[in-house]
Amino acid sequence: MALPGRRGVAHGRGRRGAGRSGRSVRVYGRRLGLHVVPLGVAFSTEEAVLLAENGDIFFGGDAGMQRVAHGLDTAVEALVTDDWDKTFF
Repeated sequence: MALPGRRGVAHGRGRRGAGRSGRSVRVYGRRLGLHVVPLGVAFSTEEAVLLAENGDIFFGGDAGMQRVAHGLDTAVEALVTDDWDKTFF
């Protein structure tokens, strides 16, 4: 399915939005012990931005997962100021 105004471009990310497969999102959720929903991608490495059921925002990618902050507003501020715990787990 092509997006309006974008001739020949398929909308490949669909409901997943984060560019990660549904399987990957389920694996992240299992690792956290929480249900997660993909919100989008961050960085050139296309880290999945995940919202956990408890309101925490996480990055998930090939290197592992990072907790960014609790709540979207706080997570955006942490991302912009480069101020979050960058420890991978």
